[in-house]
Amino acid sequence: MSYLELNRKRLNEFYAPFGISLVLEEDIIKMYRTDTRIFQNKPEVKRDIEGRIDIIWNRDEYYWYLDSKGIDKLSKTELKFTSDRTRDVLKEVLFGYIDAIIEEDLKSSIKNYIDSNDVFYSIPAATYYHHTYENGLLEHTVQVCELCNNVFTYLKEKTPIDKDILIAGAILHDIGKINCYSCTDGVTTITEIYKEQDHIINGVKIVSSNIRSEKIDKIIHIIASHHQTKDMGSPVEPIYNEAWLVHVADNLSANILGG
Repeated sequence: MSYLELNRKRLNEFYAPFGISLVLEEDIIKMYRTDTRIFQNKPEVKRDIEGRIDIIWNRDEYYWYLDSKGIDKLSKTELKFTSDRTRDVLKEVLFGYIDAIIEEDLKSSIKNYIDSNDVFYSIPAATYYHHTYENGLLEHTVQVCELCNNVFTYLKEKTPIDKDILIAGAILHDIGKINCYSCTDGVTTITEIYKEQDHIINGVKIVSSNIRSEKIDKIIHIIASHHQTKDMGSPVEPIYNEAWLVHVADNLSANILGG
């Protein structure tokens, strides 16, 4: 089965509860909706679809569709609707990285905060763009940790890198998302915190209030700079090796591994 047919089949299965189906018609994929008001009544469903596929509104004939560009996107790779690893496996890997942190205050405060916020394990990493499924934030965080650890292993003899700062930054870089997203029946919605602060500002608040470390300022810098530029939401750019590594790992996870 081609990626196009596989993705169309999975999209139809995923959106079937909302009465939505995608049908290939000559050179377009047309979207049919049992309830034509579904996007008015459930705007979160529309946002979810727009995050996965490039839908276009036909003003003349009143329907949504995918043109050749959208079809080409669905033909090139397999869309992800679930994590590659189970939640329990991802949690085990994550806590392996936490336990490897040497500074006791840093280790214990990260462990205690994550353990007391179970939503971290279940919500997506975003409403669109990457890891848009249950456990997505957990999977993305583990991937960033793994990427950072692998690069650290390569670079540690070549340039100074504080592994505690690096791993703590990787674990906490998106922690603000626990207050920005919720997920019900596979559809992600955004919160008032998202609208007021988004995840970087909220993440800095969380870490400032809940994480104890002699190196807290550098960890906060990683959170503040992990999108690199102001246009992408970061108030400052990375200035430390550890911050650059988390930024690069975040991009690799989001753009290559995030579905």
